[in-house]
Amino acid sequence: MSRLGVAPPATVLTGGSWTGSPYTDARKPSTPCPLPCSGVGKTGHKLLTREERLAMDPPREGSEGAVEVPQVAADLPPSTRTARSARGRILVAVALVATLVAGVNARLFVFPPSDTPASADAVVMLSGDHGERLPRALALMRAGVARTLVHDGEPDSAEAKELCQKPQTFEVVCLHPEPDNTGAEAVALGRLALNRDWKTLVVVTSTQHAARAGLLFRRCVSADIHMVPARPAFAWRLTARLIGEEWVKLAYLVTVDRGC
Repeated sequence: MSRLGVAPPATVLTGGSWTGSPYTDARKPSTPCPLPCSGVGKTGHKLLTREERLAMDPPREGSEGAVEVPQVAADLPPSTRTARSARGRILVAVALVATLVAGVNARLFVFPPSDTPASADAVVMLSGDHGERLPRALALMRAGVARTLVHDGEPDSAEAKELCQKPQTFEVVCLHPEPDNTGAEAVALGRLALNRDWKTLVVVTSTQHAARAGLLFRRCVSADIHMVPARPAFAWRLTARLIGEEWVKLAYLVTVDRGC
């Protein structure tokens, strides 16, 4: 009822449409629809689907249903992508080279193959012993591999000198090549093997020295050479230095000095 005591006109719903006074006209639905109406609520407004509601009010980060959008590599500048790709290729190449070098070092200088035949014409021990070569050569003699022991080079210990000076239960031949190096030792043994008509020889030397010595002795001696490495008790730093020296000497023999 208004201040003048007159009641406003009544509002009547007829057939789903609104009729009434101006006071209620603002509440009229925008699209009249007879109830019940599919897709339209009780108020007459259109019902929204779930996708439409999410589009109007997307879930906040951290709430249920939120989707984190990852950073796409394509958003990076081309120069950055190229630099990262180049660094990746360099790292892979460095890793492959390091693995290859480590494998070759292990095969040639750390764990060289040992080839001991059942029998041979002589066991040859090279000079440069640090306590590992003579015991290995004597063990082969006790095992009956050969009847002759050759000490090739200047003796390095009192035991080696005694071996050359005093009679043994087996034949001992001591060679003193000049100069006293691996090449001269190979030449001296080649002459002895030719004079004795030896066919099979076992050469004992240190592990890091076996690859280069085997190359030289196979060049200079006509007999079959079987290398037997003996491991010295060196610290790892000394072993690494000796391996570096052997690399240089072996490369020189392969590329420059190819003769006996």
